[in-house]
Amino acid sequence: MEGYQMRSGSSFYSVCFNTLRLSSLFLSLDKKILQNMLLQFHRETWIKNSPAMDSSRTIDRFYVIISGRMKVFSLEKVSGWLGKLADKVKPKA
Repeated sequence: MEGYQMRSGSSFYSVCFNTLRLSSLFLSLDKKILQNMLLQFHRETWIKNSPAMDSSRTIDRFYVIISGRMKVFSLEKVSGWLGKLADKVKPKA
């Protein structure tokens, strides 16, 4: 799903700006820089429990979750092993 470009006058822009300026990742940024960054962002929404993205989309994008949660899994192409990305050890074959 392609997202919608952020518009500075929208209520969602304000929500995003206020959320990001309080996050530790963006806390040190100047207000104007964060405002300009947001204008480059695209809003995407996903239906609960549906696949949201794949590696072909995430390799060149940076996602910021404003609200909700996302479960991230890794699928090994050869074996088909599916596990949470946070898992460190693969099960023995």
